[in-house]
Amino acid sequence: MEKNKEKILGFVCARKGSKRLPLKNSMEIGGVSLAERAYRTLEKHCDKVYLVTDIATFLETDLETIYRPPFISGDHIPLQNTVKWACHRINGWYDIIVVLMPNCPMISEEQVKRAIDLLKDKGLKVVRSYGQDGCENGIIVMDSVYFIKHWIDVYAGAIITKGQEIHTKEDFDAVKQIMEG
Repeated sequence: MEKNKEKILGFVCARKGSKRLPLKNSMEIGGVSLAERAYRTLEKHCDKVYLVTDIATFLETDLETIYRPPFISGDHIPLQNTVKWACHRINGWYDIIVVLMPNCPMISEEQVKRAIDLLKDKGLKVVRSYGQDGCENGIIVMDSVYFIKHWIDVYAGAIITKGQEIHTKEDFDAVKQIMEG
């Protein structure tokens, strides 16, 4: 774990209710589930990481989990609401919050670090990642005070990643082929 002046909290939000690809966050690439892969990617640069999930099998692993009840697990619940809800369930204060979506497994530890460094170095409130196609993907890094008081909206920076989001079986198969060769 890299030493940081600021305390950094990581979240991976993984729910079982995907409509296009049920249980996608449990699917494996290289023998590791998408949710665990995201969790492990955050560990190096975060002081603490939580998997926020309603998937029972993850609650019985060595991953630090916060159970995500049905009222905060529906596909109509914005990610920001889930992360704010989870923030209120932990002890301690963190200066920076990093969210890594499990459906973007090609995002690397290096890209997470770049996003964190951009937020710190430029004094930004939010940094998001975008793919080559210009669409957002995988990483959100936020100043925690700003995030708790606001929605993610202004003073934002961006990094471009090679990450491809997984929403369908075809997406999963394509990413798996790239990552496993």
